[in-house]
Amino acid sequence: MKCYIQLADYGALLNLLPLCLADAESGEKSCIVTTKPYADLLEGVSYVDCKVVDCQPYEMDKAVDWTLDHGLRPGICTQVNGPAELVKRYTYEPVGQKSAVTTSWQKEQWKVAGRLDRWDDCLPLKFDRRNLVRETRLWRDTFPAKNLGKKPIMLLALNGNSSPFPNKDLLAYLLKTTFGDRWRIVEIPKAACLYDLLGFYEKASLLVAVDSAPLHLAWAVRSLPVIAFANDQPIMWAGSSWRPNMVWYCRYGDWLDRWQEMMSVIEAHPGGPNPNMLAIWSAYESKPHCAFSFWDALPVSIGACGRDSAGLLKDSKRVPYLRDCIRMAIQKAKPGQMINLTRPGVRTVDLLGVGPAYSYRMQEGSFAPICDLFTAPREWWKDALQDIPDLLLDSGYWWSETLRAVFLRRGAVDITGVCSRPKPEKSSPPLTEIPPRMKHNRELCEKYMTDNGVTARYPAVSEQVETLPLDTSKLYPGGYNPTIIEHDGKLLMAYRYHGDTLATSLAMAQIGAQGDILANDQLCTGTSSFDDPKLFVFEGKLRVSYIKSRWPSENPTCVVKVGTVGVSNLQDIIQPNFPGNDGQSMQKNAVFFERNGVLYCIWHCSPTQQIFTVSNDTVTPIQETECPRWAYGPIKGGTAPLEYDGKLLRFFHSTLDNEFAFPHKMSARRRYFMGACLMEPSAPFKTVAVSKRPIVFGSESGGSPDLFHFKPRVVFPGGAIARDGHFIVAVGVNDSQCALLKISLKELNL
Repeated sequence: MKCYIQLADYGALLNLLPLCLADAESGEKSCIVTTKPYADLLEGVSYVDCKVVDCQPYEMDKAVDWTLDHGLRPGICTQVNGPAELVKRYTYEPVGQKSAVTTSWQKEQWKVAGRLDRWDDCLPLKFDRRNLVRETRLWRDTFPAKNLGKKPIMLLALNGNSSPFPNKDLLAYLLKTTFGDRWRIVEIPKAACLYDLLGFYEKASLLVAVDSAPLHLAWAVRSLPVIAFANDQPIMWAGSSWRPNMVWYCRYGDWLDRWQEMMSVIEAHPGGPNPNMLAIWSAYESKPHCAFSFWDALPVSIGACGRDSAGLLKDSKRVPYLRDCIRMAIQKAKPGQMINLTRPGVRTVDLLGVGPAYSYRMQEGSFAPICDLFTAPREWWKDALQDIPDLLLDSGYWWSETLRAVFLRRGAVDITGVCSRPKPEKSSPPLTEIPPRMKHNRELCEKYMTDNGVTARYPAVSEQVETLPLDTSKLYPGGYNPTIIEHDGKLLMAYRYHGDTLATSLAMAQIGAQGDILANDQLCTGTSSFDDPKLFVFEGKLRVSYIKSRWPSENPTCVVKVGTVGVSNLQDIIQPNFPGNDGQSMQKNAVFFERNGVLYCIWHCSPTQQIFTVSNDTVTPIQETECPRWAYGPIKGGTAPLEYDGKLLRFFHSTLDNEFAFPHKMSARRRYFMGACLMEPSAPFKTVAVSKRPIVFGSESGGSPDLFHFKPRVVFPGGAIARDGHFIVAVGVNDSQCALLKISLKELNL
């Protein structure tokens, strides 16, 4: 028989009873040694042997000696409140502690009892020896009239002995004057035994309770919603823990700032839980917009966790710890229920049957590499909790970057697009120094990434889609940004490459059926830099467009040129007079294609799509259409269009300069994305569809990092050919590799 020594008080005994019930259900009855003022509580349970010791509630030394004198097993002293020296000697030291190590006195009891691992299981509190005669008499004494009407009952438990609420009179006044006409508001009566109040709890619709025994008793009637007030003096550890039956939880010191929120939550009664999903987010830094969210979701209110950044890190802001919030959700969710962890204000579509998964941010139609949603079943979260570092759930991105890595290691999928986040009404002022909460999260994130070998946000391009064989060892070293075309029965690929300088030259290779290189010759070289070739056919002749640049001069400029591919060099080179193509600025990403004997050039894709016809070096008036919306940055360049399903299909790239993780001197904050779009088959070639999400993401992995011109996160499509049921797209990878991607029709994401 286990023996617990708990001399006081009702709240502490109520906190122990679920452990004793679990012991009894496993075949081992427990004994609790307590003092006479509190022994009557244990008369209401059959699964505990009550032993009353004749001493004061704080005389733990006498209780321990009494236990040994009466032949009981060495008692587990669970009394964590009392004289500091006695608590240390009889409670903490026997279990190897010097002091408290958890976030509340309730959890501390379970910790010293060796049962803290069961806290998230929310073990039930049960009184199986209730006195129905006393309960009935107490009810009739309180409500002499037999007909109570249809008003719901609101119970008030506003008196506390060890933790009195300083604003109880104001609280009672507000509740009675505001809700008295709609609720039957009753202050709980004095009962012969505390558990005689259970009859009231079962008939009530709401309990408003301060940190006292009636608050703890409510755990025995889980269906009763509770408005809970918790002590926070001298530290939050001294207050009662949040429990899943508490629809609204507030620390004493926060009530004057939150009382209006409390009134709104009561006004929203009874709400209604979502049977399939529990949404959770931190409400420490932003208040929930809707009071109903307290009933059908879990906004983690300030103080709901027993620790925060202000208390432990001396930060100027109070934000909760991520694992504490996840534990709250695990406790509140039902078995099998999905838990959606989001940032404040995030809106999601129905995610039934999805998970484990995560979603990056979509804000005003634009992508950002910051995760706003993590979804998984309750059991998945419970198992994964051990892998999650002790991060703070703040408004920053380090916690979500780490959690995304945890999700990925456990097989989660990216479902970006299922949630959106409105743009904040005002942005935060720039920080003059990094606060402790951010340092804490960044250090934990970097440690997790290092320990687990996480070096990239997305896998290498070759791991995202199927790649075809290509013997790059026979190309000029470090060649990249290729273009391909089929011409005169040959598969040809042009690309750029570096010698010993930052300037590049152009080469062209013939590719065999197995990706072998049948020929490889220089196409264009000189003192200038020649970049990004694009092969196309016009009037039956093989042509190439390319960039001629003054790079790497101090103020580089570049122009678009077009030439005819000759036997050993380029011929008939022209510089079309497109707007700005005069050598005074940077002009890139032009795409030439022939349609019905006319040469066209997609000159710009954003902010509007601009297409010109080209005759020698002269261009005709612009054909301008609306630019398609693409969440991953302005659409740029790409491949010459191909016939597809009655339209023209082309692959393009885009860039965003909002990356924050995995720094690299050559890429700053830029990441490339590859998508596909459909254009009308005739002028003005309006774009009518675009990939719903990228086909390929630029990655930190892949390419040749040892080359001086390596630049991560780049995927650059330059040419494509159609095959039966798929496309072959030539792409440059990280400015250091050529690759041929096999893209299926499904992967177009159109």
